[in-house]
Amino acid sequence: MSQFPPVPFLVITVALLIRAKLKGNTRQVYLTKPLATLLVIATCALSLARPNANTLYTAALLLGLLLSLGGDVALMFPSDKAFLLGVASFLLAHVVYGLTFGLMGGLHTPQIGPAALLLVVGVAFYAYLYPHLGKMKAPVGIYALVISLMVLMAVGTLHSTALPSAQAWLVPIGAILFYVSDMILAVDKFARPFKLSSLFNLSAYYLGQLLIALSASYTVGR
Repeated sequence: MSQFPPVPFLVITVALLIRAKLKGNTRQVYLTKPLATLLVIATCALSLARPNANTLYTAALLLGLLLSLGGDVALMFPSDKAFLLGVASFLLAHVVYGLTFGLMGGLHTPQIGPAALLLVVGVAFYAYLYPHLGKMKAPVGIYALVISLMVLMAVGTLHSTALPSAQAWLVPIGAILFYVSDMILAVDKFARPFKLSSLFNLSAYYLGQLLIALSASYTVGR
């Protein structure tokens, strides 16, 4: 942790955010949620100070994180318009992540098994949500497809020569946690709201984003 100064502050901030969400303290949520994402961004940006940093990879992740920050801010507000804006922002973040991970190796390896698994999980989950989606059927379907492709590209980095093998696990694990966090959010919003959704959703989301951000510290420029 000492190599990544923002990380301890991120843990504290996310804990305060979860506490604020569970207690319904909107003012604290408005403060801690964007702050937590900014700390993830800072963690990613610090990789640029390392020798032989892969600046293009880090810049791409920073773009994805900035789009995620926009989504985080939009989703803090309860209106349908804000929700759609948040979904659009995260959709673009997943496109950026997916392209980045694909170029880092995800496009170069056959992934029939992971693709089949993601297809089964995605279709089953969408079928579960479908009766509750109303006018959001198409946006949620598109979002589910894009994030599934992002996860598929992330899994492909396990076979990449651009990432050291041990650190390459950060990308797929981070992407899967991001995927899980969105599933929890979707269940809570559309199908079956539950009190502890914030605990599981935010924990998975910020851990996933952090692992993706940390992967920038283990890439090497060429």
